[in-house]
Amino acid sequence: MSPSLAIVGSGIQSGRDLTNGARDEIRRADKVLYLVTEPVTAMWLRKLNPTAESLHVFYSIEKPRRETYEEMIEHILSFLHAGLNVCVVSYGHPGVFADPMHEAMKRARIKKFAAFMLPGISAVDWLYADLGLDPATSGCQIFDATDFLEQQRKHDTRSMLILLQVGIIGVKTFPRECNVKRFRALTKYLSRHYGAQHEIVIYEASQYSIADPIVQRAALNAASLITLSLGSTMYVPPKVRPKTRRKL
Repeated sequence: MSPSLAIVGSGIQSGRDLTNGARDEIRRADKVLYLVTEPVTAMWLRKLNPTAESLHVFYSIEKPRRETYEEMIEHILSFLHAGLNVCVVSYGHPGVFADPMHEAMKRARIKKFAAFMLPGISAVDWLYADLGLDPATSGCQIFDATDFLEQQRKHDTRSMLILLQVGIIGVKTFPRECNVKRFRALTKYLSRHYGAQHEIVIYEASQYSIADPIVQRAALNAASLITLSLGSTMYVPPKVRPKTRRKL
């Protein structure tokens, strides 16, 4: 059989979120590469497959992320060209905020290698669960916070809005700290659409089953009281309360 590339998600909570399908691919791979943020998960992956190697070594403080991603992609493909079955494990869902994963799969297929992706549990999935949200109630819009602010994306204030990576808006290298200035610019922009008193939620999923998620609520004009992290996600409730759906 020709070499194959499997790209799987580790989920958010260490070990708990990994699907059976992802675990099978990790175990059967000749080479495992991973990009996860939590050290317990990295240790657990090395236990599942001793070949496991981190892709974080390609990050550098001043290096543009695009250059980092290119190096990761070439490293992944090198093992396919060596004749190995490769499994890449990515934090959360492997297809969400995962440019190198999509590009590696695309290039592998161009080279006639088998390549596929298995879904994983993302931070947005945990947000729905922890905040008790149903995206089907009013619809849901999801944007990268940098793209949303810089492009001033049109959106429907009657639907829920989720903005990803609000702590590192505009950061193009490996993030060391949050960009508070750009976060404030985002809240001012949102205030024009929702009003200064509209409540937002800054959310961060828990990586451990014994810990609670971080949930901070504040009006847009009081957002300076919020403590940001590199993993912060913003939820903006609809401006108008949606009508209750009829039960089926």
